[in-house]
Amino acid sequence: MVDIFISYSRENRAKVRLLAEKCAALGYAVWWDEELPPHKSYGDVITEKIGVAKAAIVVWSKSAAASEWVRAEADIARNQKKLIQSALDDTPPPLPFNQIQCVMLDDWQGQDDHSGWRKIRESLTELCGPPNSAAEPAYAMPSAPPPEPVWAEADSAARSNRLPLIAGIVALGATIAVALFLWLPDREKPAMQENREEAIAAEDAEEPVEEFPLRAVIDDPDGFTYMRNAPARGAAVLRAISDGEMFSTREQVADWWEIMAADGTRGYMHESRIRILSEDERIAREASAENAVRSQADALDDIAGAMQGVSDAIESGRDPAQ
Repeated sequence: MVDIFISYSRENRAKVRLLAEKCAALGYAVWWDEELPPHKSYGDVITEKIGVAKAAIVVWSKSAAASEWVRAEADIARNQKKLIQSALDDTPPPLPFNQIQCVMLDDWQGQDDHSGWRKIRESLTELCGPPNSAAEPAYAMPSAPPPEPVWAEADSAARSNRLPLIAGIVALGATIAVALFLWLPDREKPAMQENREEAIAAEDAEEPVEEFPLRAVIDDPDGFTYMRNAPARGAAVLRAISDGEMFSTREQVADWWEIMAADGTRGYMHESRIRILSEDERIAREASAENAVRSQADALDDIAGAMQGVSDAIESGRDPAQ
């Protein structure tokens, strides 16, 4: 299993080795072409490893930008929504990668507090899960409960002896409650019933709480974001949410938020890709959508009217063009 795939130019091997070691120290499984098996072709291994990896770090430099292999690997990672970009010099990444955020590692020597390394760690946490999660042991089955001490048997016997006494007290309480109800004057009973009916009516009258009260759009430079069937990066994709498409959600504390698309599809999206609309934005977008629907309906009515006119003209023997 591979967590991180690293793409780079061989001229930058020393700096990339440091990056690979730092990622591995976090508990992630890292693959770079230094581990290429001698019996397999380069292209086959690259396609396999980048496909199963949860994240792909591309290390740009002047030589990397000129490498067809690095550009191809970066393109695969971008299409699979797992690309993390870094740079070792001021050479801009080639198109279209210069439109995506890229962190600078030119002066990084392995410091944990370096701003570029911190951003890479944040992206790895989002794509691969928290650091050291791969090294966590599987959950163990609970062991058999310890034997009860000797005094537990005596306590159990005492509880058994108290059961008849408790049952008698409960029965006596129920009898007293029934007697008090029967003793109440008749004028108080209708009042009790009326109050109960009013309480039930009040509960029925309460408006149901909307499950997803917030309206939102995506915030993704790629122009779309996937809705997944579970709160995880590797979960199956239900559909893509396009830029400008409004959906519903609610405030949540998890990294993955549950959302509902306009067509009723429910799924999950990472909170970093969600932008909550203000009330004014929501009203403006809903009004625009209603106007679009109304305009479409008017256009259909005009077409239907014109077709009906042609049909009437044909039935009456008139020229439809008159």
